Amino acid sequence: MAYKKEGAGPHAFKTIQKDVKSGSVSNLLLFHGEEQYLVQWAYELVKSRYVTPGTEAMDLMEVDGSEADIDAIKEFCETFSMFSEKKVLHIADIPVLWKNASGRYSENFTKELCEYLEDVPETTIVVFTGKKDDPKAKEGSLFKTIKKHGSIYEFTPLDAGLLRGFIEKRMNAAGKTIRPSVADTIIYESGYLNKDIEYGLYNLENDLRKMIAHSDTNEILPADVTASISTGLDTNIFAMLDAVSRQRKDEALRLMWNIISSGENPFRVVAMITGQLELMLKTKEMRSEGMSVPDIAKRLKIHEYRVKKAASFSGRMSEDDIRRMLMYAYEIDGNVKTGLMESSLALEYFVAEI
Repeated sequence: MAYKKEGAGPHAFKTIQKDVKSGSVSNLLLFHGEEQYLVQWAYELVKSRYVTPGTEAMDLMEVDGSEADIDAIKEFCETFSMFSEKKVLHIADIPVLWKNASGRYSENFTKELCEYLEDVPETTIVVFTGKKDDPKAKEGSLFKTIKKHGSIYEFTPLDAGLLRGFIEKRMNAAGKTIRPSVADTIIYESGYLNKDIEYGLYNLENDLRKMIAHSDTNEILPADVTASISTGLDTNIFAMLDAVSRQRKDEALRLMWNIISSGENPFRVVAMITGQLELMLKTKEMRSEGMSVPDIAKRLKIHEYRVKKAASFSGRMSEDDIRRMLMYAYEIDGNVKTGLMESSLALEYFVAEI
């Protein structure tokens, strides 16, 4: 059994690459985690390695986890492949991976499936893929069976170094070059490293395609990034707060409505305003104590780029101004959570009153 995740050695995407190349993958696999782009990529990697092109109708079976049938699973696994090195069975998003997950499957189904998976035929690779949508859900019996008799790869988000490689590889494939400084601009302006923003590799790849289409040279330039990348929510909120501090409430209201009209959840926007003000205040206080930006980032355990942004925007405000805005944000946040104010109205009231 193997459990591959970030923090326990190489990232799971590197480990599965090595295992597939060496032919040492288990016959029972689970790919799961926050970065679903890599989950799908890992499945495609296994499929392309073991299933011969053109034989998919015989050697590949893809099953929606909500419609899995134990008899069909057994029948597929126990027949020999026609032309492929191994047959591959892919079961996506089956609820019984997790406890507390809803689903139509009985305990008997789960028990029978787990017992069968304890000894998967050598001619077949069974791949489960999924994501734990409920963070409180615990490992189900199926998860534990795979953990004991197979291999589990948890695909967490990439760090800055791996993300840079991801960007460079896609640019090279498109015949484009990119300077490290421009790649860094993409990484930090995209918001991928900001845990408060729902922005993953699917979003990043879409933005990279737009940059490639926009570029009319062999090199991706800063102008291509500016014209293509989705502006980060944290950048817009910093800009809104900065406009408020300059008494440009018309500009702040415009930015606020731009954020909401882009589809952002107003509840999340309220929470992020509070978080950004907290970061600005902490940065302001630590800078006044003589701490450098890298030291602040290390102390707060957040990326240095976010501290630089906070320092830049908070530099135009006094500590008292930031503290006053933060106290008002706490009040608005409380009113929204208790239902005293509708979230969009609360945001407008916040901008108008401070």
